[in-house]
Amino acid sequence: MDVIIDPSTTLCLACSASLPPNLRSKTSQTKLHTTNCCKRPICPSCIESNPRLARYDPCLMCLQGVDLVSASSSRSPGMLSPRSPPLLGRLNERSVNLNGAMRDEDAFIVGDEHSDDEEVDEEVIRDDVTSTDSIPSSAPPGYDEAGMQPPAITDSAQHSSTSLAAEPVERTTDDQWLPLDLSSMNLPPTPSELDSFEAQERKSRSAPYKYYLNKTDTLQGLSLRFAVDAREICKLNLLPTSTIRTTPHLLHTRAFLLLPPSAKPHPSLELTKEEEARREEEIVRERAETRLQTLMKEVDWRVAKAYVAVASIEDEALVKLKLKEEGTSRAKGVTALALERYLDDEEWEARERRLGRTPLDITHGNPPSPFKIDSPSISKLLASESGSRDRDRK
Repeated sequence: MDVIIDPSTTLCLACSASLPPNLRSKTSQTKLHTTNCCKRPICPSCIESNPRLARYDPCLMCLQGVDLVSASSSRSPGMLSPRSPPLLGRLNERSVNLNGAMRDEDAFIVGDEHSDDEEVDEEVIRDDVTSTDSIPSSAPPGYDEAGMQPPAITDSAQHSSTSLAAEPVERTTDDQWLPLDLSSMNLPPTPSELDSFEAQERKSRSAPYKYYLNKTDTLQGLSLRFAVDAREICKLNLLPTSTIRTTPHLLHTRAFLLLPPSAKPHPSLELTKEEEARREEEIVRERAETRLQTLMKEVDWRVAKAYVAVASIEDEALVKLKLKEEGTSRAKGVTALALERYLDDEEWEARERRLGRTPLDITHGNPPSPFKIDSPSISKLLASESGSRDRDRK
């Protein structure tokens, strides 16, 4: 008995989609698959994508999908699962054909085509080998077949061949080969030789390096630049380990750092004597300016810079005398000279104010006469200016 399917109301059993419009005609009813158990339609697209849907008997809808595995087939009939619905009990009375198992044409195993190709290649190679064996070889016969003895290699020839292989040779103008002496050539050193030379230099050095700090230097940056542990730098320079991260500003309380001898060589560590003397002079001036501002409570840094500059160009005998009196370093000697000049000028300004003369007299065009100026610094500057004028006139 043919079952009439209404495409407008019936949906596909597999994808629950509407049936295609071309199935409404009677000629296309044969393309539509209907199940044997419940007469439900399955669209051609589902059959094409999964051919096993056409072989299920009963269908997945009747077996409720999950119990399909526990049902028995026509080849090995058996009992259904105890949890099977009543419908399965009725289906068990007859032979149930579960022919929906996966077949070879439904599954694709990775490597099948590759293995087939390998088998074909092996057969082709085997055929080629058999065909080449049948063809007579055109290679010349060996010494044994021809009844000849191979040429013997003498000791002199063997020695010459090994010596030529061991020593490089050079060609002369008269086509004669002579051994090449590589020791006479100035070849550049290899990277391994450079590394070994640097390592030997580090081991041979025992004195620490002296590095003058810049404004942008940090302890971590110096550690990476010179390949030295930051804690080792702190220990060598008596700095707390918090200088690495927590208090990095403590680094710039020092003018220079001592680096261990194992530090990586860098141009900043190899200063000439002139450059090192210049850097030391700059450090002396900076320290003298800071001490002058601190001791005299001078706000204007330019005033401190001017007094230190005047003190640094003083006669070397005065500087040595002051160093001998103070018994300190050159920085403190320059600071002492600058402080002496500063105090002399302070005393002169106080004396001028007591006499009724103020800086306003100079701004109004009434400067004090030169004979009344008894400040040592100003009198010295005026004397140097007058001396330079006399030399220019001559």
